[in-house]
Amino acid sequence: MVMAVAVECSHFHERIALKILNLTGPNPRRLMLGFQLSTCFISLWISNTATAAMMVPILMAVIKELERCRKSIADPDSILIENNGESEYGIEPSTIPTKERSIYKGLLLSICFSSSIGGFGTLTATGSNVVFSGYLAKTFGSAPPVTYASWIIWAFPQSFIVLIGSWVWLQLLFVGFTKRDNSGEASVRRLLRKKYEQLGEIRYEEKSILFMFLTLVLLWFFRHPNFMKGWGDFFRADFVTDGTAAMTMALLMFFLPADNPLTIFKKGGIYRPLMTWKMMKDKFAWGTLLLLGGGYAMGEGVEVSGVEVSGLSTLIGKKMSSMESLPEWLFIAIACLLVIFVTEFSSNVATAAMFLPMVDSMV
Repeated sequence: MVMAVAVECSHFHERIALKILNLTGPNPRRLMLGFQLSTCFISLWISNTATAAMMVPILMAVIKELERCRKSIADPDSILIENNGESEYGIEPSTIPTKERSIYKGLLLSICFSSSIGGFGTLTATGSNVVFSGYLAKTFGSAPPVTYASWIIWAFPQSFIVLIGSWVWLQLLFVGFTKRDNSGEASVRRLLRKKYEQLGEIRYEEKSILFMFLTLVLLWFFRHPNFMKGWGDFFRADFVTDGTAAMTMALLMFFLPADNPLTIFKKGGIYRPLMTWKMMKDKFAWGTLLLLGGGYAMGEGVEVSGVEVSGLSTLIGKKMSSMESLPEWLFIAIACLLVIFVTEFSSNVATAAMFLPMVDSMV
C-alpha cells in the first residue's frame, strides 16, 4: 500500500492509463476495452477504490469531449457551457440522448467491474487475498506456501478471462453491435493525446518509483517461485515473507531522492525523498489497514472460543455437516453462492476472514 501511495503521488498511474487509452482510441467498444485493461492493470498493484477514484475523472473528461463533439455536429453554433447549473463535470445528463447515456453508463460500470476483477489477479492486490494467504500459512504451516509467483500464475489468467467476459457482457447490455457514427473520434483522440502530452517527459521520480516497483514485483515473484530455487531459500523457514520485501522497499522510499542527486548538488536544490510522512498521512489507506486487522480479529474470533479452538466455525461447520455428502462441485457451488450473497452486505475482507475457518472445519 505504501508503493501504491508513491505511484499515486507521482501521477505515474495517469501516465499508464492515458498511454493505454491513446493506443485503443475513442471508439466506444475499443474505449471501454482500453479503460477496462488500464483499470484492471493498475488494480493489480494498488487498491480497487484508489484505482476507481483515479480512473473516473479521466473517463468523465473523455465523456465531456464526446458530448462536445456530438453537440457541435448536431448544431455547429452550439457551445457547451461548463459549470452553469450543470453537473460537477460540466455535463447535463438530461440533454444526453438515451443511446449515448447507455454507453456512458456502461463505461462507468466497466471501471467498477475492472477494478474488482484486477483485485484478485495478484496476491497483494486486495485484502481478502492477503487474509487467505495468512490463514493458509497459519493453519497448514507444513504445506507448500502460497507465494506471489504461484498465485499470479493461477489467478492472472482467470482475471483476464473474466475481464474479457465482462467486456462482452457490457457490450451486449449498453453498447450493442450496430454500426455507429465515428465522426467525433478524431476530436477525442486529440483530447487523449493532449492530456498525455501535458504530463511531459517521464520524470526522475517516476523512473525511480517504476524501478522500485519492478524490483518489488521481482522480489515477490522469485522469493519461492516453485519452478526454481528462490532467494527466500537462502534463509531459514518462515524467516522472510512477502512483507519483508514490501517493508524494505517502503523504507527505502523514505530515503531515496525524488530528484536526480547530480542535479540537486549542481543546482543547489533541496533534497526531497520519494515518500514523506505527509504523503503517507494524507494518501495511505488507513481504513483498509484497520479493515484488514479487523478481518483477522473476526477470523480469530470465529475460530477461538475462550481457550479452546472449537468456537463458532466448528459449531457452524457441524450444523452444516449434511453438506459433506454432496458432490464436491455442488458443495463448492453452494459455498460460492453463499459467500457472494454475504459480500453484498459485508466487506470482502470480513467475509473471507469469517468463512475460511467455517469451510475449513467442514472439509
